[in-house]
Amino acid sequence: MGIGIWAMHFKGMLAFRLPVPVEYHWPTVLASLLVAVLASAVALYVASRPKMGPLKMSSFGPSPSPASRKAFVRGPRGLPY
Repeated sequence: MGIGIWAMHFKGMLAFRLPVPVEYHWPTVLASLLVAVLASAVALYVASRPKMGPLKMSSFGPSPSPASRKAFVRGPRGLPY
């Protein structure tokens, strides 16, 4: 599940065209893939428990994946996210 979600977002970033050259830092790309897989594994584990108790899905807060996907984009200096 994590790979599928990550791939969908990554393809969207590849399809987005900017008027400046953009490169991708591959070690950070692979790290963001790992983050997506681990976050999905935790979410599936929590959601599959018979009783969640005080640990609820909403307690995880925003996912670190979008931030990590933006971190691997390399462009000209001064290009804000």
